[in-house]
Amino acid sequence: YLRWRAELNAIRRELGLAAPKSGGPFQVRSLAAHLLLAACWELILPPVLRLLDPADVPALTGLFYPYLLLPFFCLAAGWSAGRRFGVSLVLPAACGVLTLPCVFLLYNHTALFQAGVAFVFAMAGDLLGALVRWRGGGGCEKA
Repeated sequence: YLRWRAELNAIRRELGLAAPKSGGPFQVRSLAAHLLLAACWELILPPVLRLLDPADVPALTGLFYPYLLLPFFCLAAGWSAGRRFGVSLVLPAACGVLTLPCVFLLYNHTALFQAGVAFVFAMAGDLLGALVRWRGGGGCEKA
């Protein structure tokens, strides 16, 4: 995909076409792939990990997912979206909201911090990726 995007950007440069502009902070269409991946990661992975957990010690869903996997994924997804499309508010909000169903199905109200963790890490990744894009290191043309 990255190679294809680099070739597409090279063709646009050679033809003198303007690069497509980002859709602003509320873009949804350009973030469709990121949102689908976030939905799969945050809605499907916790129940699968719960099935793999031993009954007496839920280490995968109790420690590994909320403290390692969820923040890392949200940071990486935000970074990718920020580098490609600039600042987006939709992805961090979606990451926070998509965490809520599994919080209430698998855990209880004490695990609501996971929604905040997902939002904060996705927003941090998005802002850092947008900063890299703004300083000239973003996009796929250097891949």
